[in-house]
Amino acid sequence: MSGSTGRRITEKLSDDALRGATGRDWAGWFDVLDAWDATRRGHAEIAAFLGTEHRMGG
Repeated sequence: MSGSTGRRITEKLSDDALRGATGRDWAGWFDVLDAWDATRRGHAEIAAFLGTEHRMGG
């Protein structure tokens, strides 16, 4: 992967930084995604859900 350091996004972006940018920390976003059953969906569908339902950009 080009540009990948091998670390997970949860290691690259702190809870505080994510909360500051989105109003939720990692646990909060994982709760949202789990409640929506995101593990059964593809990346594009998850991105669309976050964009339309939670007004999250790319």
